[in-house]
Amino acid sequence: MERVGSDTDIVVVILAAGLSSRMGTSKPLLPLGSKLVIERVIASAVEAGVDDIVVVTGHEAQKVKPILDRLGVRHVYNPHYETGMFSSVLAGVGALHECVAGFFILPVDCALVRPEVLRTLMEHYRETKRSILHPTCCGLRGHPPLIAGRYRKELLLAGEATFETMCAGGAARGDEVSRSDGAAYEDGTLRAGGSGEVSLRSFLMQHTADEADVEVEDLTILMDMDTPEDYERMGRFAAIMDEADGPRAGQASLSSEDALYLLSLLEAPDRLVRHSETVAAVAAALATVLKERIPALDVERIRSSALVHDMAKGMRRHARSAQVMLDNLGLHQMGSAVGSHMLIPSEELEMPLPTEAQLLYLADKLVSGDRVLSLADRTGEALERHGHDPESVRAVQTRMRAARTIADRVEAVLGRPILKEKRIYLVRHARPAVPDGARRFLGQSDPPLSPCGVGQAHALAERVEAVHFDAVYSSDLQRCVMTAAIVSKDTGPDIQELPELREIDIGRWEGMSPDEVKRLFPAEHARREQDLVGFTFPDGESFRDLQARVLPPFRRIMDSDAQNILVVSHKGVNRALLAHLLGMPLEDLFSIPQTYCCVNLIRVVDLPDGNRRVYAEIGQ
Repeated sequence: MERVGSDTDIVVVILAAGLSSRMGTSKPLLPLGSKLVIERVIASAVEAGVDDIVVVTGHEAQKVKPILDRLGVRHVYNPHYETGMFSSVLAGVGALHECVAGFFILPVDCALVRPEVLRTLMEHYRETKRSILHPTCCGLRGHPPLIAGRYRKELLLAGEATFETMCAGGAARGDEVSRSDGAAYEDGTLRAGGSGEVSLRSFLMQHTADEADVEVEDLTILMDMDTPEDYERMGRFAAIMDEADGPRAGQASLSSEDALYLLSLLEAPDRLVRHSETVAAVAAALATVLKERIPALDVERIRSSALVHDMAKGMRRHARSAQVMLDNLGLHQMGSAVGSHMLIPSEELEMPLPTEAQLLYLADKLVSGDRVLSLADRTGEALERHGHDPESVRAVQTRMRAARTIADRVEAVLGRPILKEKRIYLVRHARPAVPDGARRFLGQSDPPLSPCGVGQAHALAERVEAVHFDAVYSSDLQRCVMTAAIVSKDTGPDIQELPELREIDIGRWEGMSPDEVKRLFPAEHARREQDLVGFTFPDGESFRDLQARVLPPFRRIMDSDAQNILVVSHKGVNRALLAHLLGMPLEDLFSIPQTYCCVNLIRVVDLPDGNRRVYAEIGQ
């Protein structure tokens, strides 16, 4: 059936013919929010005010047709629907009037596309006269493209030529055209016996000079549903969007999984995801401890807001863009908090009790990359980065003053600091005195420092002179105790000697040179070469044993009340500890440099809810 139209017509071609093989059931007939999928897509097109709608049916057409008839929507059957999506494009475009002004191609999979997207594209089309328009979100193209009617005939000819070639190839072999004849289904491409291919994408790529992108700041153009998991997720978003006029309009939140899904839609890089997860942990920690005193706080909404606060990073005024995207999904309260995370409005800042927007703003200012910092350290870092630009310096100072105001307010409610931080200076001892100066296996034997080592320890003492150590821990071997005494200047707290921090026990190899070991223990030496971490020294221990021995006392040190802690230990011990703190496989511990008197800085940050973040910087 072909309708006679005018040259102002813009039509939406809805592709609803597919097999839905990965979904396992017919997509158009699935319920989604308050409507069936096909009803939802049609309703969006109707609300957008398009001139005409054509639905292409195929798989289970007999079940879809009564719904379309009830809605008064034109439909066309695609007898070749099993050959893939492009055959449905051809069927739909073929049903259009030859003088159609333009047409959308909208797969039924993209069931959440909002009418505002279609209206925006139509307005740009009529204003710019560009032939092919793509909706984009943060620069990423989505559905549906709007294509000028003048491409209708060319598209049909290209598709039909390919399809005829494919059918002829099948007929020459006496076969039906089927999946085995080379048709591709996942990308909607028809392949002509492997000799050529046409898809909507490849067709449009031939006309890139006529294309233009229209930024709509709408995530629905990137959402589709291929699997039951996709469908379930889209159902959750549909429910939120349908509540836009309900009693809880705009108050919904996302699960962490769905918030991260939005980041994945926008192809957020790993570093941005890690930053967002850290901001979310801090924001949720603040909200958790404040909720008892401020019941209106929604911890999950704050967490999900923090996860997506930078999702439009790279866009001009990215906070505002992210707010618009969330508003378009019906997440208005989340959007308000996200939109304020760069520059919090004065009226929001003046609220007497911490709000969700305030907590997100503060959490963002407490995080650099994926590290939690104090406001003082974060301010210093930002000023160092922007110190050459007076305007940027003023902006940093303004933002940090606002963060300090919020932090003071939170601390007044809690009656304690928002963060508790300690710094552990993990030091390798200075050079010990080796009798003949030769290279030897040195484990738990106990030489003192060499004269050179004493000098190294004094040099380190000068480097850390400004640090007041609240606690000092050391291996009980004298090369460590002597280093600790010099570095702490014997004026601080008593040195707590811990035998558990001794170097690895190398048993019968103690004091031997490598050549002696190779000569006297050839089989053991060969095994060690094959497994440096798992090898157990004769009558000694392995590096796995060492790590198991040193982690418990180090955890006790991290749990202590001291703020600045000096720990002096050995190369093997430090490497085992750092590998654990950095999340490295123990097999990689030998890649960690540990020169004499190097300082590894370990920051332990306790969040308000008791969760802990540990950061380690390897010394040189």
